[in-house]
Amino acid sequence: MNDQGGDAVRVDFDRPADAMYNDAELAFRLELPVLGIPVRFESNSAQVIDAVRVSFGAWERMLAHPDLLEKDMARVRLFVHDGEEEPGVHAPLHYRFPDSHRLLVSTRGSFGVAEIDRMESYAFVTQQLVADGAHFRYGIVQALTLVLLTGRDRHPIHAATVARDDVALLLVGRSATGKSTLSYAAACDGLTVMGEDVAYAQVHPQLRVWAFPGKIHLSDDARRHFPELGDRVATLQANGKTKLAVDPQTHRDAPLVASRVRVCLLSRAGGPARLESIEHDEIEAALTEEIESGFDRHDDTIAEAASQLASPGGWRLHLSSDPAESVPFLHQMLDAIGGGERDTRG
Repeated sequence: MNDQGGDAVRVDFDRPADAMYNDAELAFRLELPVLGIPVRFESNSAQVIDAVRVSFGAWERMLAHPDLLEKDMARVRLFVHDGEEEPGVHAPLHYRFPDSHRLLVSTRGSFGVAEIDRMESYAFVTQQLVADGAHFRYGIVQALTLVLLTGRDRHPIHAATVARDDVALLLVGRSATGKSTLSYAAACDGLTVMGEDVAYAQVHPQLRVWAFPGKIHLSDDARRHFPELGDRVATLQANGKTKLAVDPQTHRDAPLVASRVRVCLLSRAGGPARLESIEHDEIEAALTEEIESGFDRHDDTIAEAASQLASPGGWRLHLSSDPAESVPFLHQMLDAIGGGERDTRG
């Protein structure tokens, strides 16, 4: 596949005899428990299933923990068809929610629908879009899958997640606060990064947090803190931002779910790094009232998850200009979570 877009790359697919795809056979299949919810992916192209495996293959590990998996299954069908996209590096993707039950996604030559209540998504996609690997995975495969799962007690939270052993810490902060940079500094110091930007809170039958281990995406400014990044080239990401994509080795074995978890709010106010304990009401307000665009579609369902995450209290970490100064506080908080302590102050 061509992850940069541009030149056309051949994508093999089974063409049905009926031009309306009424008899389309989806011979290529894969089942994975994404966020602990079984999802059956079906396509008429092996390369589409390869893209699914790149996006969600880490979740195969959860098959060893059937007690954590839901019983209901979601279904995602992806049909490759003949069509043309707009010229350019990436086909522009357009999203609409006509109501609370459906997501529509379209380009010039492709379209998809997620029916959230039915736990089913389907899309007709061009060869060109499939060949644009990262763009296709982020904009179609992940979008049409995750929108189904977030309707099933998987509440998205704008947070990085760092972990040690069986305890985890949600680092909650607005865009550009420094979640990814702090996550990379944590990885360099031996902590595990479960996810750099989004976590999913499950409320029933008990509180759990699911995350997506993967690459950490850093701004060019990160080079001054991490000399090893000096020769790395920033690339255009599927979300349209240019970032340094760093692959910390720890993510390969990172846990996918944690039940011993607390929240730390990140802020920047100048001065040295420092940590303070805060009460549940501050954390709950941050999770329910300060929701950024993209996460605000779930503002009417996040309340119970926010209440449970906030109930034991947590911390506010004031970041300095050097991310390494904050890493010892991460260890301190993880110690407190693991030991059941309530009050941790820097």
